[in-house]
Amino acid sequence: MKVMHWGILGTGSIAHAFAQGLSRVADAQLVAVGSRSAENTETFGKKYNIPNRHASYSALAADPQVDIIYIATPHNLHYENTMLCLAAGKHVLCEKPLAVNAAQAREMFRFAQQKGLFLMEALWTRFLPVTQQAIQIAQNGSLGDIRLFQADFGFRSAWKPEKRLLNPDLAGGALLDVGIYPLFWTCLLMGEPLEVQGFADIGKSGVDESSIAIFRFAEGRLGMLASSVRTTYPTHATLYGTRGRLHINAPIYRPDGLKWVKTKDPDAGLVGGKLSQDKAKSFLRTQPWAVWLYTKFWSRLRAMAEGENAQTIPSGLQGNGYQYEAIEAGQCLQAGLLESPLMPASRTLLQMDIMDELRHQWGLVYPSHVEKV
Repeated sequence: MKVMHWGILGTGSIAHAFAQGLSRVADAQLVAVGSRSAENTETFGKKYNIPNRHASYSALAADPQVDIIYIATPHNLHYENTMLCLAAGKHVLCEKPLAVNAAQAREMFRFAQQKGLFLMEALWTRFLPVTQQAIQIAQNGSLGDIRLFQADFGFRSAWKPEKRLLNPDLAGGALLDVGIYPLFWTCLLMGEPLEVQGFADIGKSGVDESSIAIFRFAEGRLGMLASSVRTTYPTHATLYGTRGRLHINAPIYRPDGLKWVKTKDPDAGLVGGKLSQDKAKSFLRTQPWAVWLYTKFWSRLRAMAEGENAQTIPSGLQGNGYQYEAIEAGQCLQAGLLESPLMPASRTLLQMDIMDELRHQWGLVYPSHVEKV
């Protein structure tokens, strides 16, 4: 098996996380790093024993020893940086979101196909072991008829409008930075929505500081999402079905596990000629002792009445989790694939189209130099 030679473009915190994850990949070798700062490049290179240290992105893209480059810059630079690397003949794994808008993302995939190169959005949650577990439970029918998915991701950032999170010139706001995770989970478990309706608080920063979105899917299924960079949320998610629910534990970008709650079908009633559940509940409501007991222990009694059976599923995570996206990219390259079957272009473009639609509803347009293709 060929060893894939990696380069990292950028030296920020996400670049450090990826370098640490890459060290756990058997057929990967980190051979180059590139930054616009020679000092940062040297510091980063020394820390991870990287032999080739470039003081410009173009020099990294031109490095003949590099097979694939991980783009670790802020997302307002992803289009420019990815196109540079593709033009130099390098495969690319680009940090999420792949681009600022769908037009940029489509051009990136078009150019990669034209050049015969691999391109994948590095939405690392997609490749975690716990995500595969969630997909299996959602699709095996054990939850019954899926009716609703709820997810949120929010934190209170400092008021620094000049920084990335709150700066329109840097494609700031909650949606592209953290809202992409609830959106990812929704599309992964529910499919493509028929309709999307969103509302946002466009603060004095000029970007979406908080937002909510309602999704309508086929057969009456619904989705409810929330994101914020100015308010702290639980950052978890729940998939509801007619025979149970699946809790995706916080934080949803790297869940520490799942809680699978199975319930009895309330339409089935009780067997053997006994009272139906509805009649039993009506009887109990007239008994003072039952009302007192239910009030005092309502949550536990409700679980018993509904026949709840909870199962905890561990995350299965090893290391910091960033190795899984690198493994997927490496396996695709070994197989000669230009797209990942786990994170294909169609998945990224669906998410980008939805984010474009939400921003259109909010009237949120970034400066032309950020949105340009």
